[in-house]
Amino acid sequence: MSTAYAPTPLVPTHDARIVDPTAERKPLLDPAWPLALLTFWMPVTYFLGFSALVWILPAFVFGIPMVMRRSLRVPGMIVPFLALVAWIPLSAIKLSGLNSMPVFMYRYLIWVATVAVFVWLCNTSTKKVKTERIVDMLAFLWIVLVGFGFLAIVFSHLAIPSPTQMALPASLRSNSFIYDLTVIRFAELQTFATGAVPRPAAPLPATNGWGSTLGLLLPFFIMSYLNSPSAKRRLAGWLIAAAAVVPIAVSTNRGLWLSIGVALVYYAGRRMLRGDARPMLAVGILGALALTLVLFTPLDSVVTARLNNTAASNDTRENVYKEAYAGALASPLYGNGAPASQDPAAMAPPVGTHGLIWYVMFCHGFPALAMLIVAMFTLFFATMVARTPVALWAHISILICITQIPYYGLLPQLVVIGIAAGICWRENHPEEAALEAR
Repeated sequence: MSTAYAPTPLVPTHDARIVDPTAERKPLLDPAWPLALLTFWMPVTYFLGFSALVWILPAFVFGIPMVMRRSLRVPGMIVPFLALVAWIPLSAIKLSGLNSMPVFMYRYLIWVATVAVFVWLCNTSTKKVKTERIVDMLAFLWIVLVGFGFLAIVFSHLAIPSPTQMALPASLRSNSFIYDLTVIRFAELQTFATGAVPRPAAPLPATNGWGSTLGLLLPFFIMSYLNSPSAKRRLAGWLIAAAAVVPIAVSTNRGLWLSIGVALVYYAGRRMLRGDARPMLAVGILGALALTLVLFTPLDSVVTARLNNTAASNDTRENVYKEAYAGALASPLYGNGAPASQDPAAMAPPVGTHGLIWYVMFCHGFPALAMLIVAMFTLFFATMVARTPVALWAHISILICITQIPYYGLLPQLVVIGIAAGICWRENHPEEAALEAR
């Protein structure tokens, strides 16, 4: 009688493990940790005083490894943006001195980070970093901003140095730009006829930054919470959205209001073209509810005071825009390198602020302005055909950005657009996105 052959195990049987040499090892560090720091950990970084730095982390953490790869996916939709990133450093020759270089480099690295995070998303497998997780991160940051909005209402006069600011040398603390980035201050106080109104700002330095970021992130909150398959998550989302009306109204941020309107009407319009009128009806009902909440609560006096002050605000912006155009004409090719301060006694904002269009035109010249406009509309039209709801809402975030560039500076929150464009590419190219580029 023959017996079956049993090979001798290579290792003791009591400690034998089957190891697949082709299996991909789990990385020691979360591949998306810079985005986690930018979203989930934003409250921590803000109170420590270095939240401004997390916006530029992708430039190094994602950008350097991407450049070192043997092969790289670089979708054509980002090429105009790459041209703009290559052009901006030429403006450094117009800086007034070496003291202006750190701030110039910080702003430039935001542009680099925008491109880097897009390329990273296009070259990182969706199996390694799921798109749904990125969407949830951005939605969480939207909730964080709403929470900071309530802190601004409660602690409107708080302004204390952060640990980072206290550690800086006096020469850096005296720089107004660095001071604003490192101080713990929840609100900007704006005086109207009815009194001072605390306008939410944190975790950004100014109210306009808070409103801009909230608008850009709204589509991801809608996708993650209001469109969630979980009934509990949808309910939580609607409760958070209802609460958000309060800081949004108190912010008296007309640009944010416009952003929300553009996003919802655009989405509803697309659905209506497909024969579904329900979203448009829902937008109308939501608008009526928000208006009712504002008109029949104490928020009415805040919003009315802001609207009554519209003429003065518009005049200030108009003057800044005229100065920016005149300054760009004086240096049309390379711009002026950085915004220019005006007479402090006049309480006028620096020339080249209050709008990304004006900033790019004044600081980097008319060629850079043309590249910016081409880059933004290239992203918009390249993502217009959305294969999934996630792609559609990310596309709407790009539309919101285009709406905002005339009146919001968008530095540093422009990084959100790099993420949105990357999400669109992943959703519209699922087969390629599932493969890790080598």
